[in-house]
Amino acid sequence: MNVLLVYAHPESRSLNGSIRDFMVDRLVRAGHVVEVSDLYAMGWKASLDADDFPQRDAMQPFSPSADSRRAYTEGTQTADVAAEQDKLRRASRTSRRLLVRLRLQPRGGVGSCTLSTYLSVT
Repeated sequence: MNVLLVYAHPESRSLNGSIRDFMVDRLVRAGHVVEVSDLYAMGWKASLDADDFPQRDAMQPFSPSADSRRAYTEGTQTADVAAEQDKLRRASRTSRRLLVRLRLQPRGGVGSCTLSTYLSVT
């Protein structure tokens, strides 16, 4: 099986990084082919804007959905997006490990705390 692990955490030596390494090791030992996309290490831009579609008509209003669809069907996506889509096409399974941070304000309005957890979707 071809497995794509999409990893998004700013610190590769974190617990999340250890879990990534554990998953890769176990999957490879089981005979699977594993490919990792480390979004932070790649400098992946999380926001979407008109600059992501260099072939679009700049005289028209930016429409993320329509411009994305057009770039896909016309084969004019940026190289980084096309490379990630190629990885997805090769994968039999995908696993995503994402850092989720929530800033919580208590009911009394005094102080706050940050809850960090990890979302893993397979």
